[in-house]
Amino acid sequence: MVRPYALSVRGEAGKAIATNAANLAGEIPANGTRVIDLSTVLRGFTAAPRGTINVSIAGPDRDIQGLYQIVQPAAGGVSNHVMVRPETN
Repeated sequence: MVRPYALSVRGEAGKAIATNAANLAGEIPANGTRVIDLSTVLRGFTAAPRGTINVSIAGPDRDIQGLYQIVQPAAGGVSNHVMVRPETN
């Protein structure tokens, strides 16, 4: 089974980010991971290259978990925060 996903990109107020529409959607395999090369998604910025990318995944709430990631390419820094819901059984 696969789950379709869609990316939405937002820049800072008053700043624009050009995207490649062909790479704003895809599928994630069951029990799998999808690595998205942002150089194929983001095409240009009207200011500093920073923004927010939201990923929406179609599937039952119980099957979807999240990851919050901050990347600082100039310094090489990456910060990951896994957002996993506790079991409620």
